[in-house]
Amino acid sequence: MHPRSYRLFHTSPHLRKQISKSGMQFSVDNIGPEGGRSGRWVCSNDTSAFQTPGCFLYTRSGAVPCLGMDLLADFPSLPQVSQLSVSTVYGRPACAVLNRLNKTCQQFYGLEKISSMTYMCVQDPADYPDPTFNETKNVSVWTGAQRVKLTAEQFMTFQKYTKPDVFEALCDILPTSVNVAWKRAGKSVDRTLTFLDTCLEVQATTPELSTSAILGVITGGTYVDQRLRSAKETAKRNVAGFAIEGLQILDDNLANTASMVESILGELPQDKPRIFHGPVSPEDILRLVECGIDVFDSSYPFVLSESSLALNLSLTSQTVPETATGAVTVGESSAAEFVSGESTRPAESAASSTRDHVCADAAVTSIPAATVACATSPSQTPSTAAESGSHHNTQAPTDTDDHDTDIAGAMGKSKDTKRKPPLVPLLRSIRTFEVDLNDERYAEDFRSLSPDCQCPACKSGCTRAYVYHLQKEGELLGSIHLMQHNLYQYFNFLESVRKATCISDREARAHAWDQLKARVRHAVAA
Repeated sequence: MHPRSYRLFHTSPHLRKQISKSGMQFSVDNIGPEGGRSGRWVCSNDTSAFQTPGCFLYTRSGAVPCLGMDLLADFPSLPQVSQLSVSTVYGRPACAVLNRLNKTCQQFYGLEKISSMTYMCVQDPADYPDPTFNETKNVSVWTGAQRVKLTAEQFMTFQKYTKPDVFEALCDILPTSVNVAWKRAGKSVDRTLTFLDTCLEVQATTPELSTSAILGVITGGTYVDQRLRSAKETAKRNVAGFAIEGLQILDDNLANTASMVESILGELPQDKPRIFHGPVSPEDILRLVECGIDVFDSSYPFVLSESSLALNLSLTSQTVPETATGAVTVGESSAAEFVSGESTRPAESAASSTRDHVCADAAVTSIPAATVACATSPSQTPSTAAESGSHHNTQAPTDTDDHDTDIAGAMGKSKDTKRKPPLVPLLRSIRTFEVDLNDERYAEDFRSLSPDCQCPACKSGCTRAYVYHLQKEGELLGSIHLMQHNLYQYFNFLESVRKATCISDREARAHAWDQLKARVRHAVAA
């Protein structure tokens, strides 16, 4: 039970207030005994409310990856807020084009057809770049094949022409997968605070941004004291909310991450929204909602699709057809195996998985940091880290051929295969609710991706064997079906989480929350 939530369980009227002069309003409706809270976020120029807990609609270059507007129309519901990132839309189009057309970024990309609000973050949450390129007065963003240095003034000029409803201030993000020293983490906090002050000053003198809300960013790498300093100082500024950046959830660090998030939120006011960026699984969502996080992004389904993984949160038990590896009954994975991250696959099948490099016994720490950075962002140039840390080996390979071999091994793929390495690799072990369609055991598995799933892909008769074939041959249709399925499952799960947090009766709420945990821990994935 959340230590502070017992006395705050009922709706708190004093939490319903305007949180900035921009016209954005956030209110907390309910806080439960487990710590989760429900609320709503309203834009001044829109009558609809974005309900929390929830997620943004993740986009790259102004579009949902692999899905056009016609395919998005097949979804019963979509998040009301579309998420853009400066790194994927900067210069596409140029600010002069938007000014000449007199259109916002939402209008230019046609996002008003599927969402009522737009949110702009600095870096792509699914693909954090190497932070060693950031400097005291500017931050580097990777736009396709080139690196662009943005000062706070240039960043605000870009926001002036794109006119998002909400955007986070320019920030120096330190992903937890990158080793940095304590001093470098302190510089990240100082730079981010300086950028925030500049952004607030520019907004005050820019009429075009008078209706936009600015979020303060919490940085500091893996150091709790730096994160807390960042939270305390950011809370003193007149921001509309807070975005926690760079806390990547890797193997065996969920407890530490949740503990750090809980400490950070303890320094933030309760009447402002808290956003957590990065790929977050359903299991991690429940823990972070208990900590008090309000909003996530939906980059997780994209990362799964890039890795040929299908989300399966069904509790329905079925039987796997007879294959070369033998008959396997779905539902053999126990809760203990789920928590430990161990797989129940036969040894022959596990050897063919493309994610063996991140199993519980072979941690990501064995991959050089330069290799991880190169595999994560193909467009950027790897650089040798100047500062050492405790999580990854930062020594860069010296031989080019060995470097390529290390990357191929890290991605779990050989060079002669038709499969391409994923654009954004999954830097942790596969969970029991993630179906690995790289595994040959699914070559003749004609079941749907998830039992009783009503996503457009499953309703059209898409099977695991079909997607396995498409992914093996490198067909785009495979990624389309996976994105349809994973987005639907993710949105449906978050809707269930939101409904559970809206329940006022304590016993009914606790029962609904227990059901959600059981849905994740005992989900059938074989």
